[in-house]
Amino acid sequence: MPKNFYAAVDMRRQEILRYLANHQNCALGEIAEEFKTSEMTVRRDLHALSAESLITQNSKGLYSLNCDPSFDPRYFLRYSAHHLWKAAIARAAVSLISPGDFIFMDSGTTVLELSKHLEGIEPLSVATNNLYIPMYLSQRPSRIQVEFLGGDVHLPSMSTYGLHACRKIESYNADLLFFSADGLDFEAGVSTDEYRLIDVKTSMLHSARTSVLLIDSSKLNRRAVQRVAALSELDVVVTDSHASDADLAR
Repeated sequence: MPKNFYAAVDMRRQEILRYLANHQNCALGEIAEEFKTSEMTVRRDLHALSAESLITQNSKGLYSLNCDPSFDPRYFLRYSAHHLWKAAIARAAVSLISPGDFIFMDSGTTVLELSKHLEGIEPLSVATNNLYIPMYLSQRPSRIQVEFLGGDVHLPSMSTYGLHACRKIESYNADLLFFSADGLDFEAGVSTDEYRLIDVKTSMLHSARTSVLLIDSSKLNRRAVQRVAALSELDVVVTDSHASDADLAR
């Protein structure tokens, strides 16, 4: 199917999540009417969102946002944005990991999506500053050793940062780093809108043999506030099929 079909589906599901964030206990027909589409189409959207644990359905068949009290709303909206693209990126990126690897995983929402695909790659060691990844992996019956890096808590990104985290990172020699960013510009390099997380990202870059940037195409040709690394410092960039042919060639 054409790329714009998947883009339209992803955009509609994002809008459904935003709607449910402000309207709890919605009926299927109400959502279909709000988005001027058929109930069959909306049912497929809701099924997909339920499968990703982004929404819930109560005993009366009404839909609501999956409001885990530990899940910060700001982080949730970042996680759900372009979720289909992030899932595709994660499925591609997991092929870079081999049993026995030691990997860094940062606080990015696409990196969190990658953690869902680690089962079966065993043994595996993961070190992360993401608050959710240890909780997710600890619930899975697998031989994945998880090291939480500690440090000061940054709630908007649900991660940690600071001197303690950086010292812990620098004590390791990792095989792979998987990290995300808010922008990738071909001249300015990789950048982020959150200055507190730069030290952790750069420490991981310096302590990993291979660096892998997971970034969806909406962030290509974008310059965020704080520069993280030059394009030449990256080994691999994984993005989605909505990236232009010109960007992929570069």
